[in-house]
Formats: sequence, C-alpha cells, structure tokens
Amino acid sequence: MTTCENLRELFEGGIFTPKSTETEVMKTMEKTTMSVKELSSQMGISLPKAYELVKTPGFPSIRIGTRILIPIDAFREWLVITSNKEE
Repeated sequence: MTTCENLRELFEGGIFTPKSTETEVMKTMEKTTMSVKELSSQMGISLPKAYELVKTPGFPSIRIGTRILIPIDAFREWLVITSNKEE
C-alpha cells in the first residue's frame, strides 16, 4: 500500500472523518442570543417598540458594533422579574 493510499484510508472512514456534519452540530446547539427582530416577533410587539424596549435601563442587551443582541437566558430572567414587579 502506498503512502497516498494510507492517507486516503485515514481520511475516508478513518480517524480524520468527522463524527457529525456542521449542520448536525448546528441543530443540536442551543441558540444563546436573539436579534431585536426576533425579540419583536417573540413578544408580539412592533420592531420600533422592541428597539425602544432594548434601550430601557435594566433590559439585558449586548451591543457589538451597531448590532444589538439579547441574551436569551438573561431576557427570560428579566421577563420573570419584570412581570412579578407588576403584581
């Protein structure tokens, strides 16, 4: 067996074959942030209202350049805390 054949064997079904495709990994990864547009959709509010909410002091958001992301876990916690304050 030549060196080329050995390498081919390693890469095709050997130790260098990925266990899962990138698509499969993406399906199992849980999303950790959402965009303002996704926030708008999830809350059932208009996009301008979602931007207004993101600017509210105490609302969890991350700014990366001009992009605004909302950490999903922090948003859920904020939602529970905020809804309990109104009771």
